[in-house]
Amino acid sequence: MERSQAPKTIGILALIWAILSILFGGGMGGCCGIFGVVMIQNMDKLIPPKGGLSAREQLAAAEDELKQVEADIARLTPPAPAAGAKPVKTPSEEPADAPKSKAPEGPVGGASKVYTTYDRESLPAATAQKGALENDVDRIKPVIETFTVMQDPTFTGMAYAGAGFSLFDGLVLGTITLVAGIGLIKYSRWSYSLALLGLGGKALLNVVYLLFQVFIARPAMKPFTEKIADMQAQAQGAAANPLGGFGQNMQGAGGEALQLGIQAIAILVPAALLFFLTRPGARAAILGEGLHRADGSDVTYREP
Repeated sequence: MERSQAPKTIGILALIWAILSILFGGGMGGCCGIFGVVMIQNMDKLIPPKGGLSAREQLAAAEDELKQVEADIARLTPPAPAAGAKPVKTPSEEPADAPKSKAPEGPVGGASKVYTTYDRESLPAATAQKGALENDVDRIKPVIETFTVMQDPTFTGMAYAGAGFSLFDGLVLGTITLVAGIGLIKYSRWSYSLALLGLGGKALLNVVYLLFQVFIARPAMKPFTEKIADMQAQAQGAAANPLGGFGQNMQGAGGEALQLGIQAIAILVPAALLFFLTRPGARAAILGEGLHRADGSDVTYREP
């Protein structure tokens, strides 16, 4: 009796789905997820060092020096003359032998390292330095604050859980499904059990992970994602936004719906393949069981 083509078709589809799972689930989801967590733990390296200072040290030094610059500007700026009073001479108009107020020694605010240097007796230099420091603080501070939130153990733990799921689903179950798909194309008896394991495992694992996402991960991550979104909304420019536009969109309702949709597809595809594989015709074509002739005798097939 001629074999049903269902196992071969299911095998081809399982093969394609396994390759996609390995590439996008295990590769992009798992490996990139772990890389992201490692990057978060080493976020100081994302901002180039300056003067031997790490990102956090740069921020602390810049904020301290900004206070010093503001104090210098206040010291160097002549007071506004009262009505009818003689104008106050600026430092450039004062005689060379006139006593000058000296800049205070050392940075204010307790900075232990010098961030930059400038002429502390020049008002234009101090004003320009203030603008440069404000730009540095605006560039570094949002990055530090964002990744500080991400370094919380709850956030990191959920990220590792997602990466671990993607690795197991993509690499382990994906490889099993890949081998099973090749076997189904060849009508090998062993491929039936392997396909049940691969496809059934993928469908079941994705159901469990979907429940984990809805009832555990999302409630636990909500305070962090909201805080990050608020900080990013206040930041200006791409340099102050380490996650970029894609990261912001994924935090919204549209991003959550997209993730749930992808998760649903990850459940339905292996479940559908499993359903058609266990139909009597497909099962008999592989195992040679379950079909009978009109006289009641079994229909069997040879091992390829």
